Amino acid sequence: MIESTTLLIVVVIAIVFVILFGRRIRMHYGSLRPNGKVTEHFEMYEVRPDLTYYTSGPDNYPYAIIGVVRELTLDSTLWKKRELTTKTMKALVNNMEAKTSQLNTTLHGFDILDNAGHYIGDWFSVTGIHTTIKVGKDNRVKIYPPPSDVYDRH
Repeated sequence: MIESTTLLIVVVIAIVFVILFGRRIRMHYGSLRPNGKVTEHFEMYEVRPDLTYYTSGPDNYPYAIIGVVRELTLDSTLWKKRELTTKTMKALVNNMEAKTSQLNTTLHGFDILDNAGHYIGDWFSVTGIHTTIKVGKDNRVKIYPPPSDVYDRH
């Protein structure tokens, strides 16, 4: 009886620890939130003037395209800054769609949110991407790109 009570106490303490520290750790990081309007903007090849665009992966069919609000600076050498026009956005999106259609998957748009849940940009890629988003000092943001096998996973 004492062993089962001890085990129960240890399990309860572990659960409380995970809940408290899991929240504390997550409160420093942003997230992606699916948004059909963002999908629509990319599918219409819209280049928003309030965003700075970056791609990750091959130039012709990137793993992801992001647009970060101009007030923020992307702190990463893993993304390529792009000066997109409607024509170049169309080429990128069409190439990404061709790649994903071969894999029987689709592309989606997401809001990029900071740790407080505030909008800081747009993300366009296949679903199931896990990334780390962190806004630091001096309006600098770190956004980790998707893995290089993102298309292979599908």
